[in-house]
Amino acid sequence: MLTDCVRDIAQGANKRADEVVMSLSRWLHSPDSLLFDPAITRSVSILERKLVLLLAAECERLGAKIIHATPTKLVLDTGKREHEQGTAFTELLLQSLGQNPLFAALHMTPTHRWTTLLWYNGYNHTGVSSESVENTSENGEISEASQPKVETLHHWRLADDLPNEGAVREEFRKIIVGYVTLYMQQQTKEDFDEEKAIAFRDDLVRTHIGHRLFRVVSKLTGQRVTHYSASSLVKVICTALSCDAAVEDSVDGLRENLHRILDSKEEPPTRDTVYLSN
Repeated sequence: MLTDCVRDIAQGANKRADEVVMSLSRWLHSPDSLLFDPAITRSVSILERKLVLLLAAECERLGAKIIHATPTKLVLDTGKREHEQGTAFTELLLQSLGQNPLFAALHMTPTHRWTTLLWYNGYNHTGVSSESVENTSENGEISEASQPKVETLHHWRLADDLPNEGAVREEFRKIIVGYVTLYMQQQTKEDFDEEKAIAFRDDLVRTHIGHRLFRVVSKLTGQRVTHYSASSLVKVICTALSCDAAVEDSVDGLRENLHRILDSKEEPPTRDTVYLSN
C-alpha cells in the first residue's frame, strides 16, 4: 500500500496518498492508534535512523557539513559566507537529493537560514541572520544602497534555571547574542579568513566577554543572596561558549578564573535538566 501511495504521489500528485504517507508515522507511533505495534514501531525507528545516516552522508558528499540530524530536522553548514550563495547551495542540494531514488520521497523545506549559528542542541541555540534588503524609491526604482535585515533567534532551555534576580537571564542573553552578532559583522570583511576568524572569536572570549563577566560576577558575589545567581550564570555561559570548539581552551581558562572568585563561597547545588524527546 505504501509503495502504491508513493507512486501515486510521484506520477499523479495524489493529495490523498500524500496525506496517508505523511500520517503513517504518527499512526505507527501513537499508542492509541489501531496500527500501533511495539515491534513494528521499533523496526520503523531503526529504518528511520538508517535513512537519516544515509541522508547525512549524502549531504556531506555534496559539500555540506552536518551539524544536527534527526528524522524531523536537519541542520547543516553550507560553507558559504554570502546569504545568496547559501540559498543557492541549499536549492541545488535539495534538487540533487530529489533526483536520488533513495531520498525522492522525502519532503524537505528550508525553515531558517542563519548567517551565524551557535548550536548546542535542538533546545539550546542562537542564530543570527543578515539579509540585504533593497531600498525602493517612490518611483519604484531600486537604489544602490541596501540595508541589512537582521533576524535573531535565541532559545536556550538551559537558561530557564537561571534566577530572575539581578537581571541574570538578560545578561546571559546579551553576552551570547552579542558574541554571535559581533562575529557575524566581522565576517563581512573580504580578508577575513579562517585563521583570523578563530583569532577574533578567541579575543572576544578572553577580552570582551571575560572582562564583562568579571565585573558582573564580582558584583553578584558581593550580595549574599545572589551568589547562586553568579555561579549559575558562569556555568551556563561557559557551556554555551564551549559549543565553539575553536575557543574551547579560552573558555576553560575563563571558567577557571571565574571559579576563583566563587571559591570563597559555598558551592551551589547541582541541578540536572532532563529533556524528554518527542
